[in-house]
Amino acid sequence: MLNIESILTHIYEEVKKQSPRFVISDDEHIIDTKTGITLHMYDNWFKITYNDANVIVKDDFTTEEQAKVWTIKQLITPPEVLENRKINFKPLQDARRVKLSSLFEKPIPGSLNIPVAKEDTIPYIG
Repeated sequence: MLNIESILTHIYEEVKKQSPRFVISDDEHIIDTKTGITLHMYDNWFKITYNDANVIVKDDFTTEEQAKVWTIKQLITPPEVLENRKINFKPLQDARRVKLSSLFEKPIPGSLNIPVAKEDTIPYIG
């Protein structure tokens, strides 16, 4: 088995030098044209997929490997976006917590997308 941290270091170095092997599709995704994997690197979670199936998720990485993934993320996310997210992290986190709390304080049932028969319909007679 290859060392995972060394694979992540290789990805970092190749992305840093803008290797054509690694295609940056946006500030959250990198596609490896050689292996066919896609790195999905979000602000607070990441995974690697192959043919849209999960290969590995954040919890499968060691702390050191997770730190390496974050350095790759920093390469593909514009610095001003990273700074804006850093500044707004706490207010956005607080807003999500308030939203969850409010749904329990004053429940509003959501739609389960279950079809409901219309009451004012005409019966089919053939």
